[in-house]
Amino acid sequence: MTIILHPKCPKPGKVLIMVEFGKPIGGVYYPDRPGAYAIIQDPSRAIALVKTSKGCFLPGGGVEPGEDLKAALCREVREETGFAITVGEEFASASQYLFAKSDGRYFRKIGHFFHAALAEKISAPTETDHEMVWRSPDESIRQLTHEFQKWAIREALNGAR
Repeated sequence: MTIILHPKCPKPGKVLIMVEFGKPIGGVYYPDRPGAYAIIQDPSRAIALVKTSKGCFLPGGGVEPGEDLKAALCREVREETGFAITVGEEFASASQYLFAKSDGRYFRKIGHFFHAALAEKISAPTETDHEMVWRSPDESIRQLTHEFQKWAIREALNGAR
């Protein structure tokens, strides 16, 4: 884990620290892939995860060019779970250097993490290989595929105490 100043702090006049996970391979180009992710808890404090054939992830995903972070988060959660959400404030950001086996490409995922709550079920998920599951905070951290998402859960829970 490396701590750096966020190169594009979204809040004017503020300094935002970004935590980086993974180590880039020298000479390899890592294009940035921004994403927005939700920490959604039920009344028992269980956390919503999205289980796929590629692993277990926080609900959310990639931001399309020109798309607002919160709009992207709402779209991604709807596609993955069929639920609308109420999005709170962004509480953390972090990045992770990754290799996508399916694409055969390297990239740096930049995650913007938000507290959120489920609203109404509005459709069936359009991502048919995605299943929303609820896990305790400790189990969520054990099951998540990406380190930067595990870190985000720890940050969310530390901020709530």
